[in-house]
Amino acid sequence: MLLRFKSIQRYRIALFFSIFYCSILAQVQNGYSSVDKIALQLAEADSHKTDDIARYINSHFNTPDDKARAIFCWITHNIAYDVENMYKVNLYQNTNDIVERTLNSRKGICMSYTELFNAIAAKTGLKSFAVQGYTKQNNKVDILPHAWNAVQIGLEWSLIDATWGAGYIQNGKFVRHIENSNFKPNPRQFINTHIPFDPLWQMLDYTVTNQDFYDGQTGSANKKSFSYKDSLSEYQTLPESKQLSDAARRVEANGVKNAMIYEHLQHLHQQLEY
Repeated sequence: MLLRFKSIQRYRIALFFSIFYCSILAQVQNGYSSVDKIALQLAEADSHKTDDIARYINSHFNTPDDKARAIFCWITHNIAYDVENMYKVNLYQNTNDIVERTLNSRKGICMSYTELFNAIAAKTGLKSFAVQGYTKQNNKVDILPHAWNAVQIGLEWSLIDATWGAGYIQNGKFVRHIENSNFKPNPRQFINTHIPFDPLWQMLDYTVTNQDFYDGQTGSANKKSFSYKDSLSEYQTLPESKQLSDAARRVEANGVKNAMIYEHLQHLHQQLEY
């Protein structure tokens, strides 16, 4: 997906001081400064394979929360958004190829950040899934799909978007600016800009339809009740064929509002046939 765009109308000096101040403030307030410091001390020689990265994280952190933060921190500080290939979004590539290419080139698009997070997380004992969907910026729905992570941290599920967390595009160039708001955001706020194709991954106790998302009606009023925690627990016990068929049913029921949703639905049916 396209990375977030920043308006070029802002005064350069004001932007510089705003970014500098917010960056310092975020580091003070996010509560992970000690974790971030250790995560960023990973040696260059040990940062080209997920096994080595995971080994470093496991040797320095014990809790799932710290491990998830360390992965987010290292990726957002070391992987640049690949502006030249921003339109070459393919959510269904071979994940091993994506991870290897991302670590070698040190750049990628949304699936690169997502699959790299997944690969490292799996080797640190974290349960992480790639969530596919689409986004909205400045009240306008994007034309390309996007991907982010859903991670089980302890008994709770959290959402993490390392792509948006790494920075933004301005004047056709990637600007690295760590956005801590994309690490474990409140799902009630996250749904305003990110909606998964499968409503299972909304992490909400009510269902937001695609039409709701387009209309900006993402609040809980008059929404259908949905026990996502129970549903996620059940989902993990199902055979793959049942996971796919249930996902296809949920995606279709939530409204095939655009070509991105339709393509994802077709992919689910193709996987079922295979």
